[in-house]
Amino acid sequence: MVGTLNELGVGEEEERLFRLLLSRPDLTLADLAEALSTAPAPLRRRLRALEDAGLVSRTPTRPVRYRPAPPGPAVDVLIARRQEELDRTRSEAKELARLWEEGTRREPAV
Repeated sequence: MVGTLNELGVGEEEERLFRLLLSRPDLTLADLAEALSTAPAPLRRRLRALEDAGLVSRTPTRPVRYRPAPPGPAVDVLIARRQEELDRTRSEAKELARLWEEGTRREPAV
């Protein structure tokens, strides 16, 4: 079921990482790299993306541990952001339609 959050701007790899953290919270970067058999560098980028989306936070401890946000409220925030984007697009489309209507009312130049 990976890809559920794709429509909300979360990539498949990020979602896989989020799902892992949901099932095993408070893992370090090294733990995550081992669990996913991947290098730390791409994981850092994915974790940053999840943090930006509000799906993951990190502890102030050393080593840093990553905690998933409760999925219900976090996904609700992503949905609200997406809805705001769609509302802006709808407003912009109305402006485009207005411009088109104005253009079609003009007499064609001969």
